[in-house]
Amino acid sequence: MNLPPFREWVAEIGASFYVCARCGRAEWSGVALFCPSCSWLLLEYEAPSERARSWEHGFLTRWLFDWTLDSDSTVGAAVRALKSGARRLAWRSLAAHWGARALDSEVIRPVFVPSPSRDGVRDHAFAFAEELASVWGGRLELCLGFPMEASAKPQKKLGAAARRKRILIAKYFPKLAARETLVFVDDVITTGSTARAAHSALGRPSDFVAWALASRPKVVKFGEF
Repeated sequence: MNLPPFREWVAEIGASFYVCARCGRAEWSGVALFCPSCSWLLLEYEAPSERARSWEHGFLTRWLFDWTLDSDSTVGAAVRALKSGARRLAWRSLAAHWGARALDSEVIRPVFVPSPSRDGVRDHAFAFAEELASVWGGRLELCLGFPMEASAKPQKKLGAAARRKRILIAKYFPKLAARETLVFVDDVITTGSTARAAHSALGRPSDFVAWALASRPKVVKFGEF
C-alpha cells in the first residue's frame, strides 16, 4: 500500500496501540489483550495441567484457565475481549502458550474442528482453532453446523437445561489418517453440552478430545460470555 509518510506513520501506530481489556491502560505492542501487569494476573488463574482435564463427558476435555467468581474480572475480561473481536495476535499468543504447555502430548496429529457459529461467520472459536492448527501443524475442518430450527437463540441466553439439549449436525465427516485425533475447539466449556453435541454429530469417534480456553463449570449470574 502506497501511503503518504504521515498516513503510513499513523497506520503503524494504529497497528501497535491497544487498550488493556482489564484495566483500560493504553499500551504499545504486546499481545493486544492485556497490559503486562494484567497478563501476570491472568496467569495466576491458569489451571494446573494435571487438574485442567476431565473425562466427565466420555472423552478428554482440556482447558487453560479456570473462570470462577474470583477470576471473573480477569479471565472473564479476557474471554469477553476475545469474543468482541480482540486482535488475532491475542489468539495466536494463547495458542502458542497452549503449545508451550504441551497440554496434550498424546495428541500426535490433531485435526481441529471449531465450534460453529450460528450465523456462519468465522468467529472466535474459528480464530482459536486456526491459530492452534498453525502452532501444532494440524489441519482445520469446518465440518459442524446447527440445524436450521436450532439456530435462532445464542448460547448465552439459554439456561442450563436447554444447554444440555444442544444439537449440532455434521456437514461432512473428516477422514482421519493413522494417529490423527479430532480436536473440538471452543472458547469456554460450561456444561460441556456443545462438546458432547459435536462428539455425537461426528459419530462418537474414539479419537476425539475437546480443548477450550476456559472452564466455567457452573452457570452463575456474573458477566457475559
